[in-house]
Amino acid sequence: GSRFLNAILYNRGVLKVDEVMTINKAGAQMTNSGTITLSGDNLTITQAQDTQSFKNIGSIIVDTNYILYITGGRFIPASSGSINGVLDVNSTNFETGVIKDKTKLYMTNSKITGDVVNKGYMTVRGLTNGCSGTFSNDTGATLRLEGIYDYASVFTFAKGFTNSGTIVGSDGFGFATVK
Repeated sequence: GSRFLNAILYNRGVLKVDEVMTINKAGAQMTNSGTITLSGDNLTITQAQDTQSFKNIGSIIVDTNYILYITGGRFIPASSGSINGVLDVNSTNFETGVIKDKTKLYMTNSKITGDVVNKGYMTVRGLTNGCSGTFSNDTGATLRLEGIYDYASVFTFAKGFTNSGTIVGSDGFGFATVK
């Protein structure tokens, strides 16, 4: 069955997810400086308020077939931290950082509130995605705008962006827009 951690997380050790787990605490400012491993199921970090945050300065390892979900609040991917696997952010403010080469980021109706370099694989879905800082799609990286069925994908760049990698347009029956 599901596991719930209704507490503020300051992980300095190891958090191993073997069953579905949700972390949720109102007003929480959480930090991972240790290791989080998703080896048996998905982990969801729910942040109901924009003032809540999850900062990763440690290591997050997401095994094949599992996903780290972050919903709402802020995600701070510090340059010293790493994510190896799939990260899905929804209605989240994604702060300054680097999307590293072993990260697959799925972004839905979320905002990048600083400068970001994509060195991995990034898929954008939904109508309200944006970047207020500079955005670079690095050599070997992929930025994918995914419009599916009647749903669109819009990604608005306030300061433009630099592409040295690959940009893939919409697939399916939706449409994709870069502004």
